[in-house]
Amino acid sequence: MEDGSDTVANKGDTSRHIIEGGDVGAQKLSWRSVVAAVFILTVEMCERLTYYSVTANQMLFSTSILQLSAPLAVKIHQVFAGTALILPLFGGYIADSMSGRYNAILGSGFIYVVGLVLIPASAMDYRPLFGTDEDGSQFDLDLTTRRVYYYIALVCIAVGTGGIKATVGPFGAQQVEEYGKGAVRSFFNWFYWFINVGSTIAFTAVAYVQQDISFTWGYVIPLISMVTSLFLLVVTRGLYRHIPPRESSVKLALGVVHEAVRQRRDGQPFFQSPRKRYGGSYDDETVSGVIAFGKVLLLLLPLAGFGACYFQAQSITYLQSLRMDVTLGNFAIPVAAIGIFNTIAVLILIPFVDRVLYPCMERIGRPFTLLKRIGVGMIIAMIGVVVSGVVEIFRKRDIATSGGMIQTLGGQDFRSSHYSVFLQTPQIVIGGMSEVFTFVPAFEFGFTQVPSSMQGMMQGAVLALFGLGNYIGTGVLAAVSAATHNDPWLSDDLNTCHAEYLLFLLGGILIIVTVIFTVASLLYRSSPTQDDDIKEGMAH
Repeated sequence: MEDGSDTVANKGDTSRHIIEGGDVGAQKLSWRSVVAAVFILTVEMCERLTYYSVTANQMLFSTSILQLSAPLAVKIHQVFAGTALILPLFGGYIADSMSGRYNAILGSGFIYVVGLVLIPASAMDYRPLFGTDEDGSQFDLDLTTRRVYYYIALVCIAVGTGGIKATVGPFGAQQVEEYGKGAVRSFFNWFYWFINVGSTIAFTAVAYVQQDISFTWGYVIPLISMVTSLFLLVVTRGLYRHIPPRESSVKLALGVVHEAVRQRRDGQPFFQSPRKRYGGSYDDETVSGVIAFGKVLLLLLPLAGFGACYFQAQSITYLQSLRMDVTLGNFAIPVAAIGIFNTIAVLILIPFVDRVLYPCMERIGRPFTLLKRIGVGMIIAMIGVVVSGVVEIFRKRDIATSGGMIQTLGGQDFRSSHYSVFLQTPQIVIGGMSEVFTFVPAFEFGFTQVPSSMQGMMQGAVLALFGLGNYIGTGVLAAVSAATHNDPWLSDDLNTCHAEYLLFLLGGILIIVTVIFTVASLLYRSSPTQDDDIKEGMAH
């Protein structure tokens, strides 16, 4: 299933340009810019195909080939996904202030490839290649070495995707921005479309190869995809418009905070000393922008708690899928493919709410503001998590009464319910709905509340909050495992543990997170930076 960050990032960028207005004196796109944009879109499609090919069956690979326990597989998945969401904040800083965007994409891609070489290396059966020794012992990697290869690979891939994710969208936009905001908006619409093409291929075709043919070949495909994207990037270098590195907004914000701490005097406001009119180094607009950024970040902190519950529930949903009937006629569908319903829900709902629901609410005098949307999204996510728990109860009851059936997925046998995996469709669709109402408005809210110079940093910060949520989710799982050691809520055998209790707990935490966010929203007031009327209207 997708991590939701692509919806966030790209809807956020699109909203930014819509807010800024229409085209004034826009030129007609040149063929060179169009070709450059198409190649960048292809690079992004290949990268997303690669990333989701790695994550689609990550937990199945961990429990089957690497023989890790299911709880540990969940933790590894969440730490990896969280790291991949946090690192774009640093990747964007390096690209903007040090290397330039093109070099950041290329360098991150090479690191990515190292990881993509190690993953099939950790999956491969070497015995047919090297045979046996004179004493009859077989030449193959031991389990510890496979795990070490895999862990190193995940680190490299997280670093690689972090650098590319922060940079490729802005790099593509700079190829067409001289032709007006309509061209930029069109680029980001296509950008999101190409992302979904890549993820769809990963969750269907690649996931099928991994599950039913071979993990080795299933991991060679993303390697080929990434090498292809880097090849395209190198051979088309001369097509692109390059912008030299400049001062990063991250560095600027840290400078303001550092000066405020170092020069603060008793009795004066914290951010007074950095202002030029009080002897500091920064103008009022910059300092006010940092204040606005801090206020938005504090308001959105509950998103980390939301992410902890939402992503944890997604992981349990995958483990649940492995233990349900995946056959459709005589064909065994890839377990990861059920996540396509999430993508479909997002693609259908975004234009519906944007063109129908939100305008209707405006016309009847009940505007569905950004903060209200986020709160509603949290409630929808809670409903989806509870539905997952109910499905788990019925799944286990069927196995208890009928004995279930044995199905082999990715080389591992699972005692599964006779209930079809499509029974999960409602909870997955509800999850997609919660993304539309939570992820998308969170980014749009950040863009509207801070100055344009800090919008990129805001995007990275919100991604990092969702990444932090993955880490918090890992902590929650560790605490639950310790507290329920004698009667586990999550174990290798999902049929004998109480995963439904864990899901209901996550639903309860989501209620608490929603209440905290609602209170914080009621107390929030925009900082006096720019476009205050727009900002206040979109917030409350």
